[in-house]
Amino acid sequence: MRELGLALFALVLVAFTSCGNGITPVTEKIDGPLGDYFEVVSKPYQANEEGMVALELKRIKDGLPAPWQQGMAMGTDDNTFEPVFKAEFIDKDGKVFSTDETDISFNRSELTDLFKKPVGEIGSLAFGVNAKVAKQVKMGSDFTVRQPTKINLSGFMGRNLPVCMSLLISTHGNVKGAYYYKRYGPTALLYLKGDLKGDDLPLMEYNTRKACIRENLRGGHEQQIQG
Repeated sequence: MRELGLALFALVLVAFTSCGNGITPVTEKIDGPLGDYFEVVSKPYQANEEGMVALELKRIKDGLPAPWQQGMAMGTDDNTFEPVFKAEFIDKDGKVFSTDETDISFNRSELTDLFKKPVGEIGSLAFGVNAKVAKQVKMGSDFTVRQPTKINLSGFMGRNLPVCMSLLISTHGNVKGAYYYKRYGPTALLYLKGDLKGDDLPLMEYNTRKACIRENLRGGHEQQIQG
């Protein structure tokens, strides 16, 4: 009877120890800008047969980092935001041996679901990991809001023709804008568009009928228009 009792105790001990195995968070805190809005649920995590581990994140604050605005979509175009969660996996010696991060192309549904969570609720994100090596995980984050850049310039065409110019540069380097000669006033606009290529900004100039007039602002010309 005593031997049976010891055997049962050993089985319970093994079961308890097995439940304690897994990948545990170093801390609930998530580094980076999203750490004010989410935290990692502290518990052991198990990877599946495909080597993916689903880490649980709890919403701790409404909203997202500025300059994000309500209604803004995830994406890589103007007026969109791109969130990134990163997982650093640590071995038994306390060294980071692998990392993985979310991508809006592959994790869009998970991220969308996570951001819809109210304060106090939990979502999950999947990361690839070698579960035989990983003992702990540390979470980080990045957050980018893509907005076009507006530039207002004033200067001279040639030596004695004062002008004012406004350019809008998109996330992908597409440029559009307009300028006017001060002698004619802001109602006599000439329109511009082009693509930023390194330090070179070739622009096509158009009149109000969108008919192409000429290409300018290449080479030294932009040096005469100073903000």
